Amino acid sequence: MGIFDNSSLEIFKIKQFRYFILARFFLTLGIQSQMSTINFQVYYEFTKEEFVLGMIGLAEAVPFIITSFFSGHYADLLNRKKIILSGIFMLLIGAIALYINSAPFISVLRSFGLPALFMIVIVFGVVRSFLAASVQPFMTSFIPRHLYTQSSTWNSTVWHIGAILGPVIAGLIYAFRGQLHADWCYLLNIAFYVLAFVFIAATSYKQTFIPENTESIVQSMKVGLNFVFKNKMVLSALSLDLFAVLFGGAVALIPAFTDKILHLGPEAYGLLRTSPAIGAVLMALIMSVKPPGKKQV
Repeated sequence: MGIFDNSSLEIFKIKQFRYFILARFFLTLGIQSQMSTINFQVYYEFTKEEFVLGMIGLAEAVPFIITSFFSGHYADLLNRKKIILSGIFMLLIGAIALYINSAPFISVLRSFGLPALFMIVIVFGVVRSFLAASVQPFMTSFIPRHLYTQSSTWNSTVWHIGAILGPVIAGLIYAFRGQLHADWCYLLNIAFYVLAFVFIAATSYKQTFIPENTESIVQSMKVGLNFVFKNKMVLSALSLDLFAVLFGGAVALIPAFTDKILHLGPEAYGLLRTSPAIGAVLMALIMSVKPPGKKQV
């Protein structure tokens, strides 16, 4: 009996999925640890103002939201593998720039300081928008229909594992032996992005949908909005997610909370930052055992 003969592991018989899930893991580790490190650096090395922490979060969110209006449109038209590889490459370049901006023995970019961090975070938001629109459709292109649910479950699980480990790793390395090591964290980000790039590049991909008559971006947005507002279930789910993300943005202030309220260091930030992901994993486990039914609220 093979290691992947178990029904819950059947998806791993597909080599392309194994490459994809490894890339997904390292990409999530890189993104989560990098944003945590940026928050550390802003708070502990530049300013301890909560307003600036909030602006860092806004610098990523606003480009992400604006770009999301057309990133999905281009993800349907262009080769998704190339979009993902280009996105990871941009994240890699950003991590290298962050390392140069933080390394104590390199003074080329250090004079730019906080503005350099903001510029990189803005680009980071744009790239993440294109990745978000491309990753899921890319995965389903090489997964048989009967394994869609299983692939989605493993994809979500691996993302949450990366979301848990990323901030913890960043916190432990950043405050290693009582000193600040943002440059070490960014070096690790570079390694994570390189691994993600390699595994995506190793995944064979064939565009399964090539539109004959392409719509304009405006037409595509109108069709999408009409569908959302006509489908009450989709509208309700999106509205709930919108408010959850809005109020969940308070996590940007965790560095200030751990320092001024709990009087703890970056290591505690890493643990607190992972709490939402840990809660999501626990809830997923509960729902897998006892899924919600019609009589449950």
